[in-house]
Amino acid sequence: MDIRLHYFYQDAEFMLGIQQFKATRYTILEKESTSPDYIVEKVFINNHLGRFSPWWKTRGENGGFLCWIQEGTYIKMDSFSLTKDEMIQLAESMG
Repeated sequence: MDIRLHYFYQDAEFMLGIQQFKATRYTILEKESTSPDYIVEKVFINNHLGRFSPWWKTRGENGGFLCWIQEGTYIKMDSFSLTKDEMIQLAESMG
């Protein structure tokens, strides 16, 4: 079963989404990319390998995708407003 949660600020602006599903068909690649068209950074969430990709158009401003596998569950987080560090801090608090 896939689960998707959405969190909003009080003014109804989207803060972040979190999606979770079995990791049987997913892996986290260790390769990083610094291509101007596709940036992927290797990160660690509670000692689990993860990947962060900023929104393509923002070039490192707030928001992006964060994914990792923890205890057989693939977890994907996305946000337009949180920074990479805020997303990692939130992810670490989940497990």
